[in-house]
This record gives sequence, structure tokens and C-alpha cells, in this order.
Amino acid sequence: MNITSTIVYLPVAFPEVSVTFYKNLFSETPEIFLEDGLIIVELPSLNLYLIDKNRYEAYYSLKTGRNVEISKDNVSTIISCVLPSEEDVNIALANVSACGGTVTSKATTNEALGIYAGYFSDPDGHIWELAYYPPEYNRVLNFVNPN
Repeated sequence: MNITSTIVYLPVAFPEVSVTFYKNLFSETPEIFLEDGLIIVELPSLNLYLIDKNRYEAYYSLKTGRNVEISKDNVSTIISCVLPSEEDVNIALANVSACGGTVTSKATTNEALGIYAGYFSDPDGHIWELAYYPPEYNRVLNFVNPN
């Protein structure tokens, strides 16, 4: 398998609210737009497609045989972004509330793994992890250290 791109599709209840949230949250990422109920957020190595729930349901429920639900009470997916430092994680989490999201867990260090991470939810309840992987951890897993 030769993967050329990765796309994550998520349903959203109010596309306009999501556009505002993601434009404010990812202010350094200019490629965020809404077109026909589809929001495209172009992140490094990932395209995030946020789709109006009704449109999502009309297509993907037919293809997968499953219902589409947006629930702020359940977690089925976590989107993780690796940032260059603990300070970057803290700054990003500090901005989440002002953008319309909710910090669900302040950043702490997982002593067993050495990863510094915090969590937030977007207006639809999708969970994000913001993490810093120290250089020694990156080498062990053959990750590329951004520093």
C-alpha cells in the first residue's frame, strides 16, 4: 500500500460555528474554508474534512451501514497533533476556550511514556490531543523530531 494522503472525516452539527472555531484555533493555517457543508482544514500531513451532519449521514451511512451521531458525552476518536515543545502545548491549550472549545484535561507528563499532553474538545465534542514528544522518545519510535 502506497499512501499518498491522509484524510479524516468528522460530522459537525453547525458548520459555520466549526469554521469560526478552527480558523481561530489554527490562525497560522490559512487553508480553512466552508463549501457546500464541507469544511476543509489542511494540516501538516493531514486533511481534516468536517462535514455537515445531514450530508455526512446521507453518504457515509449508506456506505458503512452505521448511524451518524454527534455526542459530546462519548469519545470514539482522538485526533492528536504533535507540537515542538511543552510551551507550545500550553500556549495552544490556553487559546482553546477563547476559540469556543473546552479544555478537557490540562497538559501533564505521562511518566511511563515521557509524553507531555493535554486535551480539548471542539464545539461538536470531537476530542483533540496536543502533545510534545521528547527527542529521546522520537528516536526510539523513529519519529522525526521537529526541532
